[in-house]
Amino acid sequence: MKITEHISIRRLQQGTLAGMAALLLLIALLLALTQFSVLAEPAADLDVRKDVNTHQAGPGKILTYTIHITNNTTSQVNDVQLTDALQSELDYVNSLTATFGTFGEAGGVITWTGTLSPSGALKSAAVITFAAQINSTGDTYITNTAQVTGAGKLITHSVGTGVKPGDLEIAKRVSLSSARPDDQLTYTICITNVGYGAVNAVMTDDLDSKLNYLSGSASHGIFNGSDDTVTWSGSLGALEAATVTFSAGIEPPLGEERFSISNQAEITGAGSLVQTEGVTTTVVVTYVLHFPIVYQDYPPIPELNPIPTPGDNNSYRVSWESIVTDPPHDGYLLQEATDVDFTKNVQNIESSVAYKDIEKGSEIGTYYYRVRVDDADRWGEGPWSNVESVSFGFYDNFADSSSGWPHRSGPITDEKGDVHGQWDTKYYNGQYRIYVEDAACRACDWFYQPDALSSYRPPGDKYSIETKMKFADGSYWANMGLIFGANESNTKLYAFCLYRYSSDHKLGWFLVRKDQYDFPMHACSGSLKIDGSDESGTSREGWNYIKIGVDGDKVKVYIGGIYKGQYTMPGLSSMSRVGLAGGDYELVPVDIRFDDFKVVPNVEP
Repeated sequence: MKITEHISIRRLQQGTLAGMAALLLLIALLLALTQFSVLAEPAADLDVRKDVNTHQAGPGKILTYTIHITNNTTSQVNDVQLTDALQSELDYVNSLTATFGTFGEAGGVITWTGTLSPSGALKSAAVITFAAQINSTGDTYITNTAQVTGAGKLITHSVGTGVKPGDLEIAKRVSLSSARPDDQLTYTICITNVGYGAVNAVMTDDLDSKLNYLSGSASHGIFNGSDDTVTWSGSLGALEAATVTFSAGIEPPLGEERFSISNQAEITGAGSLVQTEGVTTTVVVTYVLHFPIVYQDYPPIPELNPIPTPGDNNSYRVSWESIVTDPPHDGYLLQEATDVDFTKNVQNIESSVAYKDIEKGSEIGTYYYRVRVDDADRWGEGPWSNVESVSFGFYDNFADSSSGWPHRSGPITDEKGDVHGQWDTKYYNGQYRIYVEDAACRACDWFYQPDALSSYRPPGDKYSIETKMKFADGSYWANMGLIFGANESNTKLYAFCLYRYSSDHKLGWFLVRKDQYDFPMHACSGSLKIDGSDESGTSREGWNYIKIGVDGDKVKVYIGGIYKGQYTMPGLSSMSRVGLAGGDYELVPVDIRFDDFKVVPNVEP
């Protein structure tokens, strides 16, 4: 009996020890699996995006910042924290708001704390906005960075705004390049603030001693004129221009047969003196020499008429004032050249009548003309007339699908290379179309912005380019652009872009320099020169008429016939291609139409 009990107890002890070992092994395994599960679960993926209302501003302007923090996963993220420290050039404006969470500002540092629900839920994304005023008065660049923690790593996003104080440019022209005594000259002076700060400008123009200011002839601003000096003063806001005109009569000195009047204006107000190039008028004195039975008239100066727009096959008529003498003169000499100084490709064309019909065929460019009256027996070669010019280049209304624009398409892919839709560029019902279709994957169709380069290349770095463009289906968060410069490999481009930036389809615009363009992505994004929200001249549902004037690295912008300003874009003068661009920022489909594409060389509007 004892032996049996002993064996039973031993077996029980053995069984108990084995059970306990198994239990401990199971618990360890469960702990390991639990630890593995915690470590293997991916951290929640947060996105932070920061925007500013303008990328260019003047001193004293208020910048509005908007920060989006988004949870893209199915996990709730607790204790998400935002920190945004303002730069020394910014002063916080009491304007901080947030859609939810705890937020505040202290010592120029913006903070927000909150919990983000899983993706797709009501509070899966937070929006924080605040404003700050620029206190810097110099030319600088302000970069502001949002920092977010809460997903096991630091996430940042920065935006920048260039600060440019008032900066003045001045140009001057005169109504007549050649005149007679007692003629009236009208001077036009264009003063432009190409900066973003207001300027109290003062213009001074010291008149030549041979000019008498015509009282009451001045226009625009606060004006004062005397026999010797013309002055104007006025306040110019950001990108604002003023045009001042005044007239003066010519009073020749005695005894001179021919003389020149040179005039120059200067402007102050932006910290430096800016002067125009001198404009010159040549004055020819008509006189009579009295001898016994002999007299001589100084040769007449014909007036060259403005040259009409070329017709079919680039044909046009150059005409001038008919000069009648008794006896008749020998005839006219019309001179043609490809530069205003008449030193390049000069052609001399004789005519017995006061016009000449010219046809240039498929040629492009700008031609300059002047004319004179010759008579070998009386005065020899007469003085030249005024100068007129005519330009012709490239025009395409997209009615002909063989005019050289690309017709192509491509896939919309995700990060794995899976195809979710396509984009295409082609002729479409007498227009040119850029289309990005609705992709099943929302994230993978962002920023598809293909471009299309024209078959025509401007022959130099001075030209006018224009087109009209519209959103055909009321697309939202989309853009459309006019490329006014690109390299041959299409890896670098300069473009004007219109875009819809709000839910009520307001239009904004900007100029972009894309230094590493990877077709077909991100054509309308890059280093911004100017970002404007001025909607004047734009149409949300109809055609938008865009004109860009290029002169080397300088760009003039017109929207709907309204002048927006002149900007400098380094490197533009080396570009050789022009074209169109457009696509989406977030939502699709995007259907963009273009029409009436025109490029005129050697002309700057």
